[in-house]
Amino acid sequence: MRKNRIYGWGRDVFAPVASLQYLDLRHNLIRIVNETSFPTALLANLKTINLAKNPFACTCEQIWFDDYEYHAFVVYCDENRIWVHDKFVKKLENDEGFKFCIYHRDFDVGESISGNVDKFLKKSWKVVVIISNAFAKSEWCQWEVDIIQERRRRQGKDALLLVMLENITSTNMTSPLRTLLDSTPHLRYKKGIGENLFWTAVIEDLRKAVGQPPFSEL
Repeated sequence: MRKNRIYGWGRDVFAPVASLQYLDLRHNLIRIVNETSFPTALLANLKTINLAKNPFACTCEQIWFDDYEYHAFVVYCDENRIWVHDKFVKKLENDEGFKFCIYHRDFDVGESISGNVDKFLKKSWKVVVIISNAFAKSEWCQWEVDIIQERRRRQGKDALLLVMLENITSTNMTSPLRTLLDSTPHLRYKKGIGENLFWTAVIEDLRKAVGQPPFSEL
């Protein structure tokens, strides 16, 4: 089915070929592949879907196909936990339908923190970093900054969302954190006037395209 200028199909098109194991849709005009694109029975049997060379719109709808479980992995220090849980996560998960990985809730009990960080970063489409003076002073958070920089180098600045809760004092500013702030745009949270603009910008950034069109080996 490659090179046929295909840009979409009806929900029942693949129903009669549920036993298909290889599907080649390269070099078409496909922009979106979501959870309703293929019947469940077909996905259960498919071994390979090749969707290379299609003009994908890389949005949140593609997350399931890229095998991401979370919209974003949230990096924060314990001192900011209440704001992260009760404000950031609660608002965006309940009101906007995002799904975040936060270590107090989602990490596997009994596994090391470093092992959990590595595992759940791989399951997350983006990374949100909540920055404060407490964050800047935390040695553990600085280790996470190094990991985050590697994600940025591989996927670009749109793979990260930096949220500044306050100005970082010169005594707390580290070289890795300064490099991260200088190389990646960030949003400043201000309660009250302008807060709605902040949330609008956060939502837009979380939905902004990142990464390459998917090629999936099932």
